[in-house]
Amino acid sequence: MESTTSPPPPGSGITATLARTTRPWANLSPDLLLDISSRLDEEAADFTRFHAVCTPWRDVLSRATIRPAFSPWLLALCSGRITRSTVDFGCVSSFEEAGRGRGRGNVLLPEPPDTCSTDGGDMNWVASADGTAAWLLIASPEPRLLHLLTGAITPLIAFPEDDEIKVPMENARGIVYGDGTVFLYRFSYEESTPKFTAAILRPAATSWTVMKKILEVPTGPRSDSRAAYHDGKVIVCVGDFWSVLTRGDFGGLAGLQSRWNKQRNYSDECHYVLESRGELLWASVRLEPDWYDAGVDLTSALSVTVHELERGAGGAMRWAVRDGWSLADRILFLGSPASFAVDAHKLGMRGGRAYFVFGSCVYRYGLVVGENELVRQLPLKWGTGGEGRVWISWRQPTIAPIQEIREGLRLYPNKKQKLCN
Repeated sequence: MESTTSPPPPGSGITATLARTTRPWANLSPDLLLDISSRLDEEAADFTRFHAVCTPWRDVLSRATIRPAFSPWLLALCSGRITRSTVDFGCVSSFEEAGRGRGRGNVLLPEPPDTCSTDGGDMNWVASADGTAAWLLIASPEPRLLHLLTGAITPLIAFPEDDEIKVPMENARGIVYGDGTVFLYRFSYEESTPKFTAAILRPAATSWTVMKKILEVPTGPRSDSRAAYHDGKVIVCVGDFWSVLTRGDFGGLAGLQSRWNKQRNYSDECHYVLESRGELLWASVRLEPDWYDAGVDLTSALSVTVHELERGAGGAMRWAVRDGWSLADRILFLGSPASFAVDAHKLGMRGGRAYFVFGSCVYRYGLVVGENELVRQLPLKWGTGGEGRVWISWRQPTIAPIQEIREGLRLYPNKKQKLCN
C-alpha cells in the first residue's frame, strides 16, 4: 500500500521558521541602509533608485551626514554620437584584458536638439571648471548652453555683430567658472599661423568682453592648444609655449614664450590647464621618444608632469615644477575643454593620481611613484581627434524628503491622481 506524505500544516516547520525570521525589506536596520547607501558611489542612478524603493529607505537620507561622491563619467563622441563610458577606477588591465571589455559599459546619450556632431569631435563642448557639469554651446541664432544631463537651456547674451568674433564663436569651446563667468575661446589656423579668439561673460555683465590675437609661436597647428581664464587674465597655451593676455586686448600680435628649456624631445605630448585650490596647474602627458624601437610597451612609455604658475623674482610669471607628493591628496582628471582636480577623500580613492585618455585607452598615472597603468580600452572610434573628452563628476542628486512629497500631493491632489493612473 502506497503511503503519502502530507505537507506540513500552516504555522509549523520550515515555513513558519522562515516567516518568523525573515524581516520585510522595508524594516531593514537604518544603520544597514545607511551603510549600503554610502557605498553607491558608482552611479547616481543606482543611488536614486535605492532611495525610491520605499518610505523607510528614503527617510534614511535625513540621517546621512556624509553622502557619496559619484565616480566621474567620461564623455566623448563615438561615430558622431555622444557616448558615456564607465571606468572602473580600481582596475588595472593588460591590453588583452582591456580589449575584451572595449565596448562594455558604453551608453549613447540622447542627441540634443539643434546640435550637429561629426566624427572629428567638433561639437562645441563647454564644461565647468570643477567638473560638475557639461553643456553644448549652440551659437545661433542666439547663443545658449544646453545641459548634457538635464537638457536645460541657459540663454546667453548675444555676441557682438563683428564677424571677427561672431564667426569663430560658431565653433568655440569653453569653461564655466565657479563664480558664473563663461569663458569661450577658439584657436584657428591660417597658413599654420595660430589665431586666438575669446569671449568672456562676467556675472551680471550686459555684454561680452572679447579679444582676438595672432599668436607668434614656433610650432604648427596643435589639437591640444588650451586656454584658461584665471585671476582676471587669459592664459594661452600652444604646445610648450604660453602667454598671458589682458582681458579686452583686441588685435595685434602676442608673442608666446617657452615654458622651460627642454632637455629632451618627446614622441608626443598632450597639454592640459586646470585650477585647483586657487592654483593654476599645467599638466603634460608625454610619450617617450623611440619607445617602440626600444621594446618598451606604450603604458610604460607614458608619463605626466605638473607645473604651477607662480610669480618669480622680479614679479615675472613662470611655471614651476610640482612635486608628486604635493598632489598626494588630489586626483587629476585631464580632458578637454576643461580638466579638474578632486580631493581624493571625497571619492574614497587614493590620491596623487592623474587619469587621462591617450589614443583609445584610459590610463592612470601615479604622480608620487611615477608609474603609469592601463585602466581601460575604449571603442576604436571613441573620441577621435582628441577634442571633447570630458570628465564629469556629477553633484549629489537632490532627493526630496517624503514629507515634502506628501505636502506637495496634499496641495496639488491632481498630481496624485495622475501618478495613480
